[in-house]
Amino acid sequence: MAHKGLDELFKYPLMDAIIDRRTRRVAQGMSIDAGPLSHESSNKPAPLSKLEEAVLVVSTGLTGSSTMHDVPTKNEKGEESFSAPLMNIITQATSSIDNVHSVNFIMINDEGTWLIKKLRGQAALNELAKRPPRWEDWSEQDWLDAADSVKFKLFDTRLDFPREWPYYFIWNRSISNAPGTTILLPIVDVTRQLINVFLSLLSEDDGSRPLFIDDWSKFKPASLMDWLALIGSKIGLVPEIPYHLVGGTKWAQDEWLNNNTKGASK
Repeated sequence: MAHKGLDELFKYPLMDAIIDRRTRRVAQGMSIDAGPLSHESSNKPAPLSKLEEAVLVVSTGLTGSSTMHDVPTKNEKGEESFSAPLMNIITQATSSIDNVHSVNFIMINDEGTWLIKKLRGQAALNELAKRPPRWEDWSEQDWLDAADSVKFKLFDTRLDFPREWPYYFIWNRSISNAPGTTILLPIVDVTRQLINVFLSLLSEDDGSRPLFIDDWSKFKPASLMDWLALIGSKIGLVPEIPYHLVGGTKWAQDEWLNNNTKGASK
C-alpha cells in the first residue's frame, strides 16, 4: 500500500503551495524571546523523519535522464555557428546554467554533517535505472535508497559556529541551526560554468568578441607587436595601455573584437 504522506505530497496543488506556504523561522520545540510576541515551547525538537529527509535530499538532485540541446547552431546569416553546449545531458532539480550541475549541497542535522554527492555520467544513469522514471510511482523504500546513494557523512556532529557575528546574523544566532532542524546549504562551484562562458564568448562571430584584460597587472609585452605598442604609448603615438592584454595586442586587431570594445579601449 502506498505511503499516505507520499500520496498527499503528489496531490497537493502547486498554486496552493505557492499561495499558502510560509517560511517558518521557529521550529517545533524552539523558544523565542520577542517581548509581547515571545513563545516558550513545551515541546521537544521534532527532527524530520527519514522519509521526509529523503524527499528533500532527492529533490536537490537528479530528476530525469536527458535534456536536449535546444539552442540554435546557425547565426543570423545562416552560417554554422558554435553555441553554448549543455555540459550534461542528465537533468537535475537545482538551477544550473548550461546544465553545468555546479550546485552541491551540504546537509546539517542532528545526526551529523553530510555531503550530498552529485552523480554524473554512467553513475547517474545506473542510479536512475534502479527506480521507476516518475517519482509518483516510487515506493517509500525507493526514496530512502535514492537518498542513501548520495549521502556521504563528513562529521558525526552538527556543524556549528560561535553564536556571534560574522558566523550568525542578528536573530539567526538564537533560531538558526538549532537541535531538531535540518539545513540544506548550497555550495556553488563556478569553475566549469566560467570555462563554458569563455568558450561561448570566444566563439562569437568576427567583430563580436570581447577583449580579455587583466586590470590588476601592467602590460607585459610578449611579441614585437606588443613592444611597438608599448613604446608607441610611451612617446604619445598611441593611447597608454594601463592593463595587461591577455594574449597580447594581436587579439585587439582586425575583425576579432566587437567595435564597441575597440572604442572603449581607445
